Amino acid sequence: MSLHIRPANVEDAAQIHQFIVELARYEKAEHEVKASIEDIANSIFTNESATEALICEYEGEAVGFAVYFFN
Repeated sequence: MSLHIRPANVEDAAQIHQFIVELARYEKAEHEVKASIEDIANSIFTNESATEALICEYEGEAVGFAVYFFN
């Protein structure tokens, strides 16, 4: 059993979006999700962004994420 946390990259934007949608669905707030995959890619993975993201993988499958920034 292997747990691995790695920096996210732009290819992870769809997975991050899916995690957000799943969390919103659980909270019965799916209608509140306005961001698209492209919005996530642009807001996290551009050179101008101060935002960082991590992906947590268990046995090679993404199971979690974190988005953060320094201020």
